[in-house]
Amino acid sequence: MCARFLLRTGVAAMAMMLMFATNAPAQEPGADSGSPAAQNSDGSASSVSPAEAVVITPNDVMGFENPAAWVVTAEGPIRNFNVASTTIRTQGGAALAIVNSQGPMTLTSGPVSSTATALAGIGNRGALLQLDILLPVEGGNSSDDQKQDFNPANGGWIDGFVSVPSRGLSNVPIGHVAFTNYRAGIYNTIGFSIPDEVSSALNGAHFSDMVVEFVVILPGTAKGTYLFDNLRVHSVELVQKPTGAATPKGYGGSVDLTVTGNKPVKRSFSLDPVQIPSGLHLKAGTAGTTTLQLEAGVDSNTNFNCTYVADSSDKSGQSYKLKSCSGQNEAGDLIGSNWVSLAIEGGEASQQLYAQLVLSPLGDQTGSNLLPAMPTFWGSADSCSPSPVAGKVVTQSSSCSSQTAQANSIITNYFNQVKSASPAPGWVVAPVPESATRRADGTPSSFVTDAKIATAPADSSNDVPFDTGGDLSPGGSFDAYWKLSGNLTPTAVTGTDENLTHFDAAFTAHGVLFGDDIDVVDAKLTADTDSGETTPVYKPAKSTGTLGFYVFGEEIPSTGITFSPSEGFSVDPNWSQEYDLPSIQIWIFDITLGADVEADLKASGSAAPSGADLSITPSASVGGHISGGINLGIADGEVDAKINFITLSAPMSAQAKLALNTSPAVCATQLSGSLKGDLDISSGGGEVDLEATFGDCPLCYTDSTTLFKWGALASASYNLFNDTLSYQAFGLPASLCPLATTANIVSPAAGASLSSGIPITLSGSAAPTDSSVPSVDISNTYKWTFTPGANASTATLNPNGANSANPSVIFGAPKSGSTSNWTINMAATTTVQSEGGAVLTKTTSAAPINVTVTNLSPGDYITQVTSSNGVATKDGNGVYQLGNVPQNITFNGAVAGASGKLNTTFSALYCYDYTPACSNPGTPQFTTITTSGDSTTTPSAALADFEDGYFLITMTTTSGGAAFNSASVLIYGSVLQ
Repeated sequence: MCARFLLRTGVAAMAMMLMFATNAPAQEPGADSGSPAAQNSDGSASSVSPAEAVVITPNDVMGFENPAAWVVTAEGPIRNFNVASTTIRTQGGAALAIVNSQGPMTLTSGPVSSTATALAGIGNRGALLQLDILLPVEGGNSSDDQKQDFNPANGGWIDGFVSVPSRGLSNVPIGHVAFTNYRAGIYNTIGFSIPDEVSSALNGAHFSDMVVEFVVILPGTAKGTYLFDNLRVHSVELVQKPTGAATPKGYGGSVDLTVTGNKPVKRSFSLDPVQIPSGLHLKAGTAGTTTLQLEAGVDSNTNFNCTYVADSSDKSGQSYKLKSCSGQNEAGDLIGSNWVSLAIEGGEASQQLYAQLVLSPLGDQTGSNLLPAMPTFWGSADSCSPSPVAGKVVTQSSSCSSQTAQANSIITNYFNQVKSASPAPGWVVAPVPESATRRADGTPSSFVTDAKIATAPADSSNDVPFDTGGDLSPGGSFDAYWKLSGNLTPTAVTGTDENLTHFDAAFTAHGVLFGDDIDVVDAKLTADTDSGETTPVYKPAKSTGTLGFYVFGEEIPSTGITFSPSEGFSVDPNWSQEYDLPSIQIWIFDITLGADVEADLKASGSAAPSGADLSITPSASVGGHISGGINLGIADGEVDAKINFITLSAPMSAQAKLALNTSPAVCATQLSGSLKGDLDISSGGGEVDLEATFGDCPLCYTDSTTLFKWGALASASYNLFNDTLSYQAFGLPASLCPLATTANIVSPAAGASLSSGIPITLSGSAAPTDSSVPSVDISNTYKWTFTPGANASTATLNPNGANSANPSVIFGAPKSGSTSNWTINMAATTTVQSEGGAVLTKTTSAAPINVTVTNLSPGDYITQVTSSNGVATKDGNGVYQLGNVPQNITFNGAVAGASGKLNTTFSALYCYDYTPACSNPGTPQFTTITTSGDSTTTPSAALADFEDGYFLITMTTTSGGAAFNSASVLIYGSVLQ
């Protein structure tokens, strides 16, 4: 039936550059490209040449990237026959479209060199030359054909030929493939066996003249557009007996989608075959009446759109099953796509769907009926919560058992379907399930919520607890986690100089192997030190300690370790060991899982009368080994792998010291020290694949699923805790903490000249000489006395504030003459409340000062300003500072040297420039001032409703109705609440 000579009589139609409209259905191209007909007026075929010369590479030829790379020849006149380029493709950027082809035609490639990427492996024995071809959905116009669901496009066939003149090959047949078993409307991969004479001639050879020719025979009723893409060599070794080696490059993968509620999710990726799933599975919530919409395509085109409804056979209510797909598509089809989208129609926030859409399970093969639809859910990956039991090396919780059983069931059920389907020879590679991957990095966390690691106890008094841990794959069937906890508790014995220190630190590292929790390493240091006592009685120092080190529940050494820190100690036990679990069944494999460990524990310490100094460094490298095989005559396979889960080192140090502090600020014994912990962590990672070969090779296929795949983690260092201890232990007697103070008369200055008859404000100060005493813990009382000198009369101390640092005194007029002499004395008693509770007091006298008192000159005087904050004093600008919220202010005045009837008034003006210059004084809006004793020589005034800012206060006196004198002062206060 292969009449190649018939096509040789036809006329060549050279391909012209013509792109399909980008909105055409991706897997159902139109039958007519809309190009001018390649036909003469008499109806005979004619040639159409490229519009311009283009550079074509060997990869362009193999990938059908440019229609000018192929010569397409058809027999006889064909109306509207044309050749075009289309973006409906399976690889690269374009495919070749042959429009309105009827009857025989041939496709002849341009020359291809051995450097073409798609020719890799052509010299290998058993290699195939594969081609992706899309048959049109409707190939004819016969109504009878359509009634019988007959597609003429499936009635043809294709033959392949290879020529490499430089290697002595000319038109070598490589195979005959009928279209009968290929579904129209989607790309199907067809294969041609490369003969031994071709593979041996080309193996390792360099050439540049390879030509591939395809002869396509179509029924006369065929009509539509045929697409061709991705011509390549397929050469993958089919292992006779798998040993867990990595799967071939380009096989396996997934597009992982997490959809929550009704928010659609879209993902883009490189162009690869995507398999239409038969169902999907919710991670949270139930399907109810919601539906799923799954869509995929290439660029802006849609390849398929599928609807999924609730699967009533799933009692959990979490599964969906396929209802329908657009076009001719069905579950299990492998369709080239570079984007997918998934949405829960009518979804609610409580629903979450995690799906692993399968990519390239058969490498780059596309088409229908190649492989049963793979699951998109391979089991839960976060529901395993180990519940280790003290004293047991291996435990398995019900949640972990359920998770591993679920994954095992899904894997087994699917590959049983594959076995029953008897796929073509090759590899079948499932995506890496979520449960096989690492979900975290073991980062230390003090806020642990997982049941595996307890939260830290509440802090109390002087103890410094620590509780931290990390997890590499929380909830996973394969995991490694660690925990470090303990306490440093220093205690001072009241009334003595004895210091007790308790330090304990516990470290544990666990591995989880397919749900089995294995207690790999446990280390615990307990040390109690007693510094002894020197007062009030002598007691010698003593200390005890124990060190527990367990590997797989076995204590190393078997007798344990005890020590005395007071004598100093240093120990370093280490151990390496393997531990095997009972054999388990995974899919068709009998697997032995085991844990490996290299562990070390360094500990040292010492104790002295002043306290303790201890350190411990637990280290562990936790790994696993997985080995096994198949006990079935129908399949071969072995597993043998070693993996490193985690490597840890956690050095810790603890110090606690006792010291006497006789500073008046403290006056107590104090405990000081530190607690420091660090961590170095890394993970080696690894991969374990379960691979089984079925059938007699080379006509066999290999099923592969990944059991474990962790990426390595580079070593990282963390500071877990770094606490400084500084605790007051107990107070000392006041007699052991001497208090030194200073006292000074600040104002008036020695030799000052003071006026008689008006209040003079004194100022004194006192403080401890130790500046570390906080001011809030200091209080002072003052005693002021006055020694009269020549012509001295009286000195009257105002009883209000007489014991304060700023009392006021009025000196009487000299007994004779115009001046008198006085000596001002001050003694201050300082009281300090120490941290230890002792009350320390000390009285110190200031150096006395001599002053001169003179008669008061005639005039008005504002002698004192007082507010709720006390007696005001002047600042450097001569302004009386009232402080914050002074409330009502009182002004005391004096009138000297006036005769006749007196009348004194006070006024208050607001300084609108808000400065001591008071350049713009005016009457305030809400403030009033009232005068008392206006007819006496000691008048006063009260200012109410104080406004913040500067005020000018003026006192004015008349004598016998005539102006006598006036005096002014500036005040300042604020009202910040």
